[in-house]
Amino acid sequence: MRVLFVHQNYPAQFGFLARMLERHYGWETVFATKWEGKVSGQKLVRYAAPPGVTEDVDFLARNFEATSRQSLAVYRAVRDAGLRGKIDLVVGHSGFGSSLFLGDLLGCPVVNLFEFFYRTSAEGKPFRPEFPLDEAYKQRLRVLNACILLDLHRATAGYTPTHFQRNQFPSEYLPKIETLFDGVDHTYFRRREGLPRVIAGRTIPDHVKIVTYVSRGFESMRGFDIFVRVAKRVYAEHPDVLFVCVGSDRVCYGGDMRYIKEKSFREHVWKAERPDDSKFLFTGRVPTNELVDLLSLGDAHVYFTVPFVLSWSLFNAMSCGCRIVSCDTGPVREVLVNGRSGLLADFFDVEAHARNVLRILKDPTAHDGLGRSARQTVTEKYSLVRTVPAFARLFARVGGREVPRPRVPLETGGAAQ
Repeated sequence: MRVLFVHQNYPAQFGFLARMLERHYGWETVFATKWEGKVSGQKLVRYAAPPGVTEDVDFLARNFEATSRQSLAVYRAVRDAGLRGKIDLVVGHSGFGSSLFLGDLLGCPVVNLFEFFYRTSAEGKPFRPEFPLDEAYKQRLRVLNACILLDLHRATAGYTPTHFQRNQFPSEYLPKIETLFDGVDHTYFRRREGLPRVIAGRTIPDHVKIVTYVSRGFESMRGFDIFVRVAKRVYAEHPDVLFVCVGSDRVCYGGDMRYIKEKSFREHVWKAERPDDSKFLFTGRVPTNELVDLLSLGDAHVYFTVPFVLSWSLFNAMSCGCRIVSCDTGPVREVLVNGRSGLLADFFDVEAHARNVLRILKDPTAHDGLGRSARQTVTEKYSLVRTVPAFARLFARVGGREVPRPRVPLETGGAAQ
């Protein structure tokens, strides 16, 4: 079977999957992307990044114009690559509009990854009332769904990673959407023992506990401000602790910058909370190998999110057997069970989160069961060994092929690298 994957980034959600479909099922894959890096063993079709939106286009129409232009850029690149008649199935990420025209061009079915359907509120009110949505932003969220709706109509089938995400979509489209997680390489993301206690060139004394926090951006949707308040409460009672923060000083989701005067949300939180700088170590973004080391060194891992798409970092931490402190929001409850695979409390309950962290730091070994259960959840439900056969069945069915059997045993063997 010949599959064309489409995503503006690489590997994103599809790179590892494409590699495993080739290795274990003998399928041919092509990856269309505007990513400019180099990768061996994967055929790439590159499209040029489309020009920015028209300067005077209405605020509400900017996303639609941008995604339409990207769809056209992908169409032209695939057409010029001579792939007509050579592809049996297209798999694309909805929201970027990248696969919108490809079914017409290639005359084959299209499967879309649907990550989220935007709503203006949760249960009739903003989840974070300190960051209310104004009318203009609510209207923009409505329009953001336009290209997603086009994909929902055009796609032959679709999938979304979690039940929480699937439940955000209009009921009339749910029969078209399966729940299927991207997959975690659990053979790579696993706890490493006996590592030197060195982080970002800094040696951490044996008596100092390590608490990790990982987020692509330090922002309100991932509870960075809540995390800092929790950290302050923890180090006030347990001074021998270091909070290691992995990620970038930027806002990836939401509209934090509309509510603050500072240059970043992290700067805003630092100014408001005035935490002890010596208790924090910011590493920036780190390579995957270093991330596994950091998660392995941690005594506790903190993860917060509003009701939104779960971060890959949570699944990575679970796979590494981390002792996780998190929030009792819908998406988290789907993967963590309070008291069994994590310690959960209300998103805003700083005292409860701090007690949970302190409870672990007092005796990390006594809470190893949390990590073992979290890792078991990944290996049983979310590992690539489990998800890749499900993807193969979905793609074969949509493509009108027999359900395949892997030609070699499904072993991930470091696909995350």
